[in-house]
Amino acid sequence: MTFSIPSIISQLVEESLSDQIRQLQTLEEGRILSTVIELHEQSPWIGKTLRQIGEIREARVAGVIRNGELLAGEQLIQSGDKVVTLSTPLAQGDLIRKILGEK
Repeated sequence: MTFSIPSIISQLVEESLSDQIRQLQTLEEGRILSTVIELHEQSPWIGKTLRQIGEIREARVAGVIRNGELLAGEQLIQSGDKVVTLSTPLAQGDLIRKILGEK
């Protein structure tokens, strides 16, 4: 039996925050994870644009969904928005903590 430490870490993070986080898909034989994270008021991303947030190492924001619509342009992120991300398994935990404002 083979174990993948990044996959185990990813599952633990997802399980502990399951009300806000949903794993969509693994891509490229598990080297890339697609995740949706619902933002709440305590997120440091609220009131910012994606451009203001900047780049995240080994991770990308694929889009922001609000009320079933994909946001376009430089709209401010709001509580309740869903952030769709792509990341490596090792970067996923840091990315989620950054989005949710947890240390």
